[in-house]
Amino acid sequence: MGTNSQQLIFPTAEPFLFQGNQTGCLLVHGFTGTPREMRLLGDFLRPYGWTVLGIRLAGHATSPKDLNRCTWEDWLCSVEDGICLLKETCTKIFVIGLSMGGMLSMIAAERYDVDGLVAISTPYRLPGEWRVKFIPIIKLFVPMLGKGKSDWHDPANAVGHTSYPGWPTASIPELAKVGKCMHESAPRVKAPALLVQSAHDGSVPEEHVHLHYKDLGSQDKSILIVQNSGHVVTLDTDRQIVFENIAQFVIRVSKA
Repeated sequence: MGTNSQQLIFPTAEPFLFQGNQTGCLLVHGFTGTPREMRLLGDFLRPYGWTVLGIRLAGHATSPKDLNRCTWEDWLCSVEDGICLLKETCTKIFVIGLSMGGMLSMIAAERYDVDGLVAISTPYRLPGEWRVKFIPIIKLFVPMLGKGKSDWHDPANAVGHTSYPGWPTASIPELAKVGKCMHESAPRVKAPALLVQSAHDGSVPEEHVHLHYKDLGSQDKSILIVQNSGHVVTLDTDRQIVFENIAQFVIRVSKA
C-alpha cells in the first residue's frame, strides 16, 4: 500500500480505536478541536481492557470552511455513529466529551442507551450569546473570530493540541443550537454522570458546572474540580487526576 499524500485530516488528528472488551468508552472532542485532544485520555483508558473509540466530529480536523457547512445535527450524528459502532461489540457504553463534546454527550445520554456520562469543561451558555442573532451580518465581514487569550496552566502542554486557529463565524449559531438542545435534554438524563471542571478555565466559568449539576436528571452525579489547568483539561497539568477519576467512575458504574 502506498503512502496517502492526499490525506484530508490533519496529521496526528485522526480518529482512533483501541479494541478491547465489552465496556466501550466513546471520546468526543470539542468545537474546532480534534480527536488528538482526547488521545492521551484514550491511551490512559486502554490498559483497563476497555474498547476506546475517539471520533472526529463532522467538519473538524480538515479546514474551517468544512465546519461552516455543518449543522448541529451533523455533529450529533458523528456521536451517534460512534455509539452504533461500539454497540457492535460492547454491552456497556460511556460517552465522555470535552467542551462542546460534553454538550453533545449530555444530549446523547438522554437520546441513546448509554450507561454513563462524563462531561468535561462543558459550557452552560456561550459568551456573548446575545450576539448570535447578528451572525448573518457579522460573517459577511468577519469569517473567523479570534479565540482570545490562552489559558493553559503550563503552555508547554499546548504542544499536543491541534485545532482551528479561530471560531468559524458561520458555525457559531449551530453551536448555540447544541446548547439549546442540551438544556432540553439534561433534565431527562438518567445515566450516572461525572462533571469535570477547572477552576481556572478561561472559557467556561466554574459556576457552569454547578448549573449543569442542578439541571441533570441523574440521581447518581458528582463534580470534580481541578485547580491547575485551563479549558483543555485533557492535555493540561491536571490531566492525570482527571483520567484517574474517569477510570474509577467507569469501573464503579460498570459494576453497579
